[in-house]
This record gives sequence, C-alpha cells and structure tokens, in this order.
Amino acid sequence: MKNWKFDLFNFKQGLTLDQLEISSVVEGHLQQFDKFSERELTHSLKETLTNYAYDADVKSLVEGLEEELEAKPLLYDLKDLYKKVERKNYGMLYREPLNKILDVINKDSDEARMESIVNELSLYDWVPEVKAFVVSLTSDPRDVKNMTSNGSKSQDVYTVIKETKDGHIAYVGNRWFLLTDDSVKEAVLTDHVEGDDLAILQTIEKAMSVADFDGDKIDFRVDENLTVSVGLNGKVYINGEEADKETTLEDLFNSPIIPMMKKNYYQVVKTVSENLDKIVELDVVQEVNNLSKALTELFVFNYKDKLYLYNVDKRTGSSFFEYDSVTQLIEDVQREMGYDVSDFVENKLSKELRQYKKLEDKEMEIITKIKEVQESLESLEGEGQLLTESAELKEAFDNLVLYKEQLTENLNKVKNQKISERKKLNG
Repeated sequence: MKNWKFDLFNFKQGLTLDQLEISSVVEGHLQQFDKFSERELTHSLKETLTNYAYDADVKSLVEGLEEELEAKPLLYDLKDLYKKVERKNYGMLYREPLNKILDVINKDSDEARMESIVNELSLYDWVPEVKAFVVSLTSDPRDVKNMTSNGSKSQDVYTVIKETKDGHIAYVGNRWFLLTDDSVKEAVLTDHVEGDDLAILQTIEKAMSVADFDGDKIDFRVDENLTVSVGLNGKVYINGEEADKETTLEDLFNSPIIPMMKKNYYQVVKTVSENLDKIVELDVVQEVNNLSKALTELFVFNYKDKLYLYNVDKRTGSSFFEYDSVTQLIEDVQREMGYDVSDFVENKLSKELRQYKKLEDKEMEIITKIKEVQESLESLEGEGQLLTESAELKEAFDNLVLYKEQLTENLNKVKNQKISERKKLNG
C-alpha cells in the first residue's frame, strides 16, 4: 500500500525555489497527516493547488494520489471513516468502534472487509459516522432500513415446504402452516403428511429449531467453538471454511473433531443435506425482530389478497391473526417492534397511503442529511483559528450552512405535504 506521507515528503524535497508556494501547501498538508485521512488530504490538495494545475509536477502528484484512491476505494473509505470517528473520540468514547474499524482495514481482501463490515462493524451503528458509512454501501431499501431502525430489522424466511393434496405445508417460526389457493391456516403436520415424508419433515423441523439459515448455507452450532454447515450447493463447511472435497458428513462425524456427546447431530444434518430441494425462501413471509425484544418474533404473511401476522412470544405463547386492514397491520408491527413493513405489503396499500409512505421516507432521508451536515459544521467549528485563517475551510463552512438551510426548507415542504396527505387518508 502506498506510503502517502513518505511520497509527499519526497515530492516536497524535489521542488525548486520557484515552486516555494507549492512547497508551503504540501508542508501544511504534511502537518495535518495525523488528523485527516488520505481521501480528505487529497481532496484538499487538489482544491488548494488548483491555481498551479499547469505545473507538471503538481498534475503528476494529484493524478497519482487519485489513481491510488480509485484503485482501492473500500480500503481508503475505511481509513477515511477511521479519521472521522477518531476526531470525535472525546474521552475514549469510541475506542471499541475504532478498534473494530482497524480490524476491518487490516483484513487481507475487500471480500473479507465487506463480510466484517456487515457482520461486525454494523453493530456499532450507534456511532453516526459508522451508520452513514454502512448505509452508503448498500442500495437495497430493506438493508438501509435495517441499518437505521435502532435495533429492529426484517429478514427473509428460509424454511422447509412440501406440496400435499391439500396445498403446500411450510414450517414458519415454530409451527406448521398450510398454504391453500386462497388462505393460510395453522396446521398439524401429521394431518397432511405420512410415511417416509413425515419422518423426513419431522427431522428437518428439529433442524429448524437449532440451525441458522442465511440463504447460502445452513449452520449447525454443534459445540461452543464448532459450527458445521451444509451449503445449498451441497458443500460442507467447518467454522465457515469449506471442507476438503473428499470430506463427507459421515467422515466428519466419525472424526475426533465432533465431541462424542454431539454425534447425535449426524442424522439431523444428514437428512437436511439430502433434502436441500425442500428448503427454500418463502417469499410471502417476512420475519421482523428487535434486539430489545429477544423473546418475540413477528412473521408477516402477504399471501395473495390476504394479510396475516404470526406473533411468537416465548413467554406468553403464540398467536395468529388475519387482517382486513393493511394500515392496522403496519401500525401493530410498528408498535410492537418499531419497524415499518410498508415496503413488504406495498401491493396492499392504497394510492394515497403509498404517497404518504413515500413522504415519510423522504422526510427521514432529509433529516438524516441535516444531521450529517450539522456534524460536518461542528467538525469545522472545532478547527478554531484554522477556520478563520483558511479561505478554503471558510468557504466550505459557508456552503454547508447554505446547504443546511436548503435542506431545512425542503423538510418543511415535505412535512406540509404529509399533513395534506394525512387529511386525505382521514377523509
């Protein structure tokens, strides 16, 4: 990886007396290297040296720095994030997030970095800069909502499904449901399946209670430090790493790797691996949960022209409701889990309600931008005397103030439109 400070120092050393002003600019940036990121310094250098763009040395320097940024965008975005968080690390408040960002930076590939960002760094979304960074990496509306919903999120439901003479039977949450041509009903497995199929589904049901499904593989936590996974592509994984092609489940469970008391997992894992075609994403259901309500899960069914809500509460039991009103379902899920499922049931929304929800999303988007601008203003204000001495910083500050005023004006317009649409909804 490029040593920016060393390269800038060598560039400065190679300048002539005729390039004294350029040398002063570079020296000023070298002194700020411990405080600002490579991305920030490159942008600042480019802006500050605009008047010297004719100089071949300046052009070569700037182009070289920009090429490096473009070659490794994720790496330098992470380093930029680190500096931004570090500048606000008053009283070591952000010590743990900063350590995690460093861990991600030190991964040996972008694939490993992305995996760590999604699975580990996103847990620190209580840090505004981290939340904004993680959100910027995805264009999926649901992923964005999951990252900004304060502990609540929705996820796809992967389950076992079997066609029967009565319809399709599927295991959701902790029980079986029968999906017919026009409805969803709670079901008893033995009423619809028998023989070998029944034994297989009962075994897979056991797997559903102990395994994690992520869409690519099914993970079985067989011991505290051991996870055996079966990929939907048929491959076997040990603690996330693909096993040798010659390794079979039988070989694995006969080896010392699997503790003696955990050998009984074999039949469950084997049955799942032999029936992967029965495990699919049930796209008519979405699971909603919240970190603060670990004992509760909601499953929203958007099935043909019907809406249902299955509430799994490990303390008080489960309940299954059919809804005539999409608005009531949305409000119930929002109240229970703090999550808006409007996107999932959008096909059931009236034109007026869809418009109202779009305005709500627009309002939240503008509010988020205003917060980001305010944080940038506070960061610039923290520069103190440098803000008054640097024309570039002062111009940036004034532009941000103007941008915040424009955002606030747009926010007020959206709020007024919301009031108008709300009146239409209320008749």
